[in-house]
Amino acid sequence: MTESPRELDVGVVVALLSVLIAVTAGVLIFINGDRWFPALAPAPDVPSIAGDWYDDIGYTYFATQQADEFQYRMLQGGAVLSRGGGIITELGELEFNYSDIGDSGGGYCIGVLEEEDSRVVGKCVDEVTGEEWDFDIKRVLD
Repeated sequence: MTESPRELDVGVVVALLSVLIAVTAGVLIFINGDRWFPALAPAPDVPSIAGDWYDDIGYTYFATQQADEFQYRMLQGGAVLSRGGGIITELGELEFNYSDIGDSGGGYCIGVLEEEDSRVVGKCVDEVTGEEWDFDIKRVLD
């Protein structure tokens, strides 16, 4: 008498595959969750620079911010002269790029928040000419 191969119960196979898929998916989400689902990543505790700013030269600035990333526009008399964006650290340090509207100029800047987050001071460098200048902008307080 010959023995027949053991038959597998289809329900058991399906259950085992389901468990294997669920465990694999759980491991992948645990490892890559913050890249696949950025909303799950903890937001850094950074100061806010969102809102209106000005300088003593006559320019105004408007900044928006989401977590540690910000975007801004520089205006004079309502006309946008440049725009840019970058990051802000938990210590209030800023690194950002800018591009001038209407020509191919642009560059990068570094700065730091001061005076209880109501002032940003720093330095910019024009990537084309190499010209450097300091900036000092203040938050518009209500």
